[in-house]
Amino acid sequence: MTTQFKFNQWNCWVGVYYGTFGDPLTGPFYVGGEPLKATRIKRPVDAMMYVDSATHWFYSPLVWPFDKDVNLDGMMDSDDAIYTGDLAFSFNAGRPTVHNNGCNVTLLDAHAEWVSFKKLWQVDRANKVVHSFWYLED
Repeated sequence: MTTQFKFNQWNCWVGVYYGTFGDPLTGPFYVGGEPLKATRIKRPVDAMMYVDSATHWFYSPLVWPFDKDVNLDGMMDSDDAIYTGDLAFSFNAGRPTVHNNGCNVTLLDAHAEWVSFKKLWQVDRANKVVHSFWYLED
């Protein structure tokens, strides 16, 4: 069963930005590994912690890269491994268009921002996300 949502329709959670522990750090929340030391994040004002999501988590495109164009706008926006299966979510379980084609994110310094879908989800030619919020140690 595929879980898809209508654009600009509210139906979401505030989900944690879930990655894997390691070097580089791919998300502030993860299973296993050592506890995250806040000193590892140099720019808290630019480090994403929470985002509008379809469930209580959201998968990092640094681990699960966008390789599928779910909304058919010509831009990769979902990881096929997350999009298929029993719990299939588009946009890596995020809700990047829930607020007027954008979403709210909470940064480590505790401020929240609205970010447009096209800006936050932008990828380069290798389908690697380019927005600085994804990178916690930059």
